[in-house]
Amino acid sequence: MTLNCIGDAVACTDISGNISFLNLVAEKMTGWSLQEADGHPMAEILQILDAANRQTIPDPMEMVVGQNRSMHLPADCVLIRRDGFEIPIEDSVAPIHDREGRPTGAVIVFRDVSAARAMAEQMTHSAQHDYLTGLPNARSLFLQLDRELARCKRDNSTLTVMVGDMDGFKQINDRFGHLEGNRVLRLFAQALKESCREYDYVARMGGDEFVVIAPGLPADASTKKAYQLRELAKQAGFEVCAEEILSLSVGQAMYPQDGTDAEELLAEADRRMYKEKRDRQQASAAPERRKIWEASWNATTLQ
Repeated sequence: MTLNCIGDAVACTDISGNISFLNLVAEKMTGWSLQEADGHPMAEILQILDAANRQTIPDPMEMVVGQNRSMHLPADCVLIRRDGFEIPIEDSVAPIHDREGRPTGAVIVFRDVSAARAMAEQMTHSAQHDYLTGLPNARSLFLQLDRELARCKRDNSTLTVMVGDMDGFKQINDRFGHLEGNRVLRLFAQALKESCREYDYVARMGGDEFVVIAPGLPADASTKKAYQLRELAKQAGFEVCAEEILSLSVGQAMYPQDGTDAEELLAEADRRMYKEKRDRQQASAAPERRKIWEASWNATTLQ
């Protein structure tokens, strides 16, 4: 009665490793009733896999009886229910002794940890991704950039880092509210992600600043990509206010000529981005200078 009232599943075997008992929770989790499972090998009733490599783990009952000591299953195990459904589990296994202390079988106590693992995965995702756009955040960006640079050094390949910062975003927030500003950020993030190659890495640094890591992107292609990003920003702003008040300043840096580590590349791309932003602001203040700046920029971008 006690074992049928607890929340954990309990299964027992005899000295030969055949099932001798299942409590009600074990029946539900395995899909086998005690009447059906009684006398069957434990491995037939409790099919337990290592989730990482999908290999069946060694028979835990046999191990604890053979070594006469308690043990735990490896981390990240799953129980394959009778109908094929997979349940993440945690457990402990111990030998059963007779009055003289000799092992006569084993008992395994296990529990469903689906909710706990889902919560852990959600917390890990939240720690590594931006809550508004779903893109990787600054912390994830630095880790990814370090990995990409290690690969570039190993393969003697190139890497482009692009930093984009929105111009006019404050006007959208001021005129249309933060909800609409957030919508612009989500629209741009989605369009940015869809416009990049499958193996490019897109992240939101914070605020209205985004970063693209593009392995093996030639200099001429990165210039055209910068032009594309500016157009995506305009479209995202137009979705909200039907005016071209939003633009994007973009700075680019390439490994290895502009830097050999994450900090150097991001700093150089950031410096070039702010230079473009200053040039744009100065051009906006003087119409004639703006025409010269736009003609020069278009000639460089579209050559």
